[in-house]
Amino acid sequence: MRTTLTTGRRQIVCAVALALAGMAATSAHADISVSGDVQARVGTMTRSGDWNTGYDNTKTSVDGLFALFLSGTKDLKNGYNIGFNCNTVATTVSGANGAWQSNALPVSHNWDPFFAAQDNYAQNGHGGFSSYGDVNGDSKGPMCNDEVYGTLVTPYGRLQVGNIMNPMRLLYDLTTVDPVWGDQRGYYAMSDIRGNALRYGNSFGPVGVELQFQTESNANASGDNQSNGYAYTGVMTYDFGNGSLLGAGLLYADGDFGDKYVTSSGGKVNHMSYGVTGKTRLGPVNLAATYHYGYNRPKDFEQNYGTKNFIEEGDLTFKATYDISSWSLQGYASFETMKWNTPAAWGAAYTIRVGDDAGKTFNRLKTERVNLDFWALYNLGVGAQPFLRINTISKKYTTPDISSFEADTRATKFEAGWLMHF
Repeated sequence: MRTTLTTGRRQIVCAVALALAGMAATSAHADISVSGDVQARVGTMTRSGDWNTGYDNTKTSVDGLFALFLSGTKDLKNGYNIGFNCNTVATTVSGANGAWQSNALPVSHNWDPFFAAQDNYAQNGHGGFSSYGDVNGDSKGPMCNDEVYGTLVTPYGRLQVGNIMNPMRLLYDLTTVDPVWGDQRGYYAMSDIRGNALRYGNSFGPVGVELQFQTESNANASGDNQSNGYAYTGVMTYDFGNGSLLGAGLLYADGDFGDKYVTSSGGKVNHMSYGVTGKTRLGPVNLAATYHYGYNRPKDFEQNYGTKNFIEEGDLTFKATYDISSWSLQGYASFETMKWNTPAAWGAAYTIRVGDDAGKTFNRLKTERVNLDFWALYNLGVGAQPFLRINTISKKYTTPDISSFEADTRATKFEAGWLMHF
């Protein structure tokens, strides 16, 4: 998937960014801050395995990303203040995930926009420096196309209202090894829900709590009397200090999801995900791990189709870095299993494109995905870091419907570029 801003939109973004930066520099009393990240990269990607006939197995690309974060606060005295956040993100493909285009997969599906193996689909994330953006189902536009919300801080906690990421994202962010990691598969597949949200956060010594309640973003869009959809999320962390932390989170939704928004539950879809995370520091080495599991379970699905879950996903990610002088060496390993049960009664069918079973159809798919990602970054000390990266992803496709079928694919990308923060 590739999303770029048109020239006109770039000019608007740059003009607004410069204006906001100037305003922040000259109006410190307004408590307005602007920060951003820019990256540029060039890479060559090779593909192998059961790709479609005639598909090009090599690709050279120039990629980039721009993120602008605008925030402001007003001190109301006595421990109270109000503020706002407006995030703008523009992204293009990065890493080996760019290989997983629908026309290259060993199987196809007539629900391609809702197909687990189509990794470039928004629900499954695309990797890269910033793991959220305009390509991930958020609002379109040159400004404020990501999170936009207001904040009220009191001595009794923090209250946020608006378009807010689900706090399950914290399971990855709190144990992310700075500055680069965005392929948060478990979060994207099962917890990336945006839209109307009310969030409460507070700290009790080393214990942190985040609670979020979400409703439909378009409660009347369906034009019928279906029940409204809701999502409830809680995340708790314990900070031991010295770089060590443990966290856990739970998301439960009575409703379905569309374009990352909660929608009418209709036939009652129960959706749940949970995860645990932890990190520690051993001298110059940072170690972290995150496990995330989730499912989508429509009402009476097991009764009608013999299996509990329509979608089931599990993701285990290990992270490690070694910092020495101006160098940061970073490595990530993710292991994911995704199961899709697509009933024929729903008009769904996978079609095999390659091998001896080409042309056969089936309804249940299992994908096993291994992602290895290695970075070497050099800190220039001026907010810029050149880097080298090797990213390789392998996937195995199987189905219990056709025991003889197995397809294995791999993509590897070599990249060089730089990251900048301002």
